Amino acid sequence: MIKKYKMYLIMVVNALLRRRSRMLIALLAVAVGSTIISGMVTVYHEVPQQMGREFRAYGANLLLLPGKDHTVLAQSQIERVQQYLQEQEIVGMAPFLYERVKVNEQPVLIGGTDFAMVQKVSPYWQITGNWPSPGKKEILLGDEVAQHMLIKPGQPVLLSTGPDGAESQWVVSGIVHTGGKEEQFAFMELAPLQKLLQNPGQVNLIQVSVVADGAKLESIQREIVRLDGGIEPQLVQQIARSEEVVLGKLQILIFLVTLVVLLLTLI
Repeated sequence: MIKKYKMYLIMVVNALLRRRSRMLIALLAVAVGSTIISGMVTVYHEVPQQMGREFRAYGANLLLLPGKDHTVLAQSQIERVQQYLQEQEIVGMAPFLYERVKVNEQPVLIGGTDFAMVQKVSPYWQITGNWPSPGKKEILLGDEVAQHMLIKPGQPVLLSTGPDGAESQWVVSGIVHTGGKEEQFAFMELAPLQKLLQNPGQVNLIQVSVVADGAKLESIQREIVRLDGGIEPQLVQQIARSEEVVLGKLQILIFLVTLVVLLLTLI
C-alpha cells in the first residue's frame, strides 16, 4: 500500500514538473480569486454599514412621541430611553418642544430644541446667517416666516410667550432653509423656551438618528415600548424603506460579483 501511494506521488510530482506553466497559472488564478473573494466578503459587510451612516444625512429615522392621552414626554422618560440607546450606534437625538407664540405681534409656531443635536440629526438644514449662540437671546426663523415678515438675519424681534404673555426682545441670528415644513417655524434653544412656558424638562418630540437597518430599527422600536409604555416610537418609513431598498440592492450586487469571481476561479 505504501509503494502504491509513493507511485501516485511520483506521478503527480512528475506531471507538475512537466507542466510548470499550467501549474503556475492555476496557482495564480486561485490566489487572485481568493484575494478578490476575500475583499468582496469584506465589502459585503462593511459597505452597507458605511452607506447606512451616509443615509443619516437625510434626517432622523426614528421619532419618539408621547403615548395616548399625553402631549409631552417627561425628563425621566427621556433619560430612560437615552440610557437604552447608548448601546446602539446613535448619530444624535434632537428634542423638540413646540408652542404657539407671537413674533412682532404675528402668531408663529416656535420649536425649542438643542441646536448642536439638530446639526447632527438634520445636517441638511441650511442657515443663512448663523446658528444661535448658546446663552444669547437669539432665534432662527424659517424662510417662509422670514419672507412674510420681511425679516433678515441680525434684526431684533419682539417675542411674546408664556402664561403672562410678556414680551422680550430677541435677535434673529439666521434663516432656516430645508425645503420642508421647518421653513414655517421659528426655533430657539430648548431650555429658555421651557423656562418661558414653565415646562421644565418636558418635550413634545424627540428625533433620533440611529445607524440600523429595517429589522434592527423594528427591534429598537419594540424594546422602547417595553421599557416605557408611555412612549410611542414611530419609524420614519420613507427614510427607513429607501435605505433598506438601496442597501438590499447593493448587497445583492456584491453577492453576484463574488459569485461570478468564484465561478471564474473554479474554471
